[in-house]
Amino acid sequence: MKSKKGIFPISEGQIVMTFRDRRLVLAQMEDEGEVMEWQGPSTRAERQAWEELAEMAQEMATEMRRMEQVWKDRVPEGANKAQRTLARFRRLVQKHALQERNIGFYARRLQLTPHYLCALIKKTSGQTVMAWVNAEVIREAKDLLLSGELQTQEVARELNFPDHASFTKFFKRETGLTPQAFRVCKSSSQS
Repeated sequence: MKSKKGIFPISEGQIVMTFRDRRLVLAQMEDEGEVMEWQGPSTRAERQAWEELAEMAQEMATEMRRMEQVWKDRVPEGANKAQRTLARFRRLVQKHALQERNIGFYARRLQLTPHYLCALIKKTSGQTVMAWVNAEVIREAKDLLLSGELQTQEVARELNFPDHASFTKFFKRETGLTPQAFRVCKSSSQS
């Protein structure tokens, strides 16, 4: 029986659900380092209720992610040009970061010079263009690593790295852990 984990970010942490043969067997909520755990049900009725709850939780998590994205990308009324450009830039990063990791691409898409884009994003958000791009790649890498479905080499390929070594070097530089150490650390915290 192969287990699959579903990770659902929430504002103060995340909910991790473990499924085995499409059945929810374990759910954990991690909130600022504290882990609360719910074990799977024991009776048939409890199992059916648990499965319905898990299905609803997955649907809600998907909708919450969509709504959160819409909210993040929403430009407030009266926003200045820099704020509108930042919102457009963030949408581009979310859409293209796995394939495009160079400033020139984003500058061309926004019809700005690379130098101006870097200055504008840094001034508006406090982060560099590459920090935004790398954060998106790391977010996707963590999701793929935690799903447990792909080996590290396959994750590297999925994220368009030229080889396993360059992915490992990038991941360690950004997170302080190798991909394997990250998996071990997260799996031990979920056990």
